[in-house]
Amino acid sequence: MEPIEGLADDWSRVVDEQGNQLQTVGHHFQRSRPLNNEERGRISREGTCLACHQALPTEDLAAGLLHHVAKYTGQLPHTTAQHS
Repeated sequence: MEPIEGLADDWSRVVDEQGNQLQTVGHHFQRSRPLNNEERGRISREGTCLACHQALPTEDLAAGLLHHVAKYTGQLPHTTAQHS
């Protein structure tokens, strides 16, 4: 999906990591609201990299294949910013 030119904000974020509200939550569904800190913590993807990175690139066939494809297509990240 192409980005929207001039759109500076991330509309997928309702609150930031500190729990500060970034936008209004719709009222289309009864009891709709932003997730609280505990709920956001349960769905956080922080640390999930370890699932693959413990096995990269030789211990797991699927992770090894992804590493191989990324390497030979020039997509293997060399910096934290590229990886993100």
